[in-house]
Amino acid sequence: MIVVIARYSLAEGKREEYLKAVNSENIIEKCRAEAGNVSYEFLCSPENKEEIVVLERWENQEILDRHGKEPHFLRMLEIKKRFGASPSVVDKYEVK
Repeated sequence: MIVVIARYSLAEGKREEYLKAVNSENIIEKCRAEAGNVSYEFLCSPENKEEIVVLERWENQEILDRHGKEPHFLRMLEIKKRFGASPSVVDKYEVK
């Protein structure tokens, strides 16, 4: 299994509006419905109102690679740009 932790920040005061845009297109649900997805969670820091952490679990690297080409994932990248997101810092781990 592959675990991904992606962190990014949005423009000041834009987190709730960003989450509303992502949810209005059911992007999180679409990611969860992908074959080989174990879990997909958006985490919001109570201290840092601009930060988003995405915690993902995938069955293997091949499935994760396919996820990065999915139309709903690419749409999320477009939405991130619209809300001034910083580049994502991505850490990837293999469960042994």
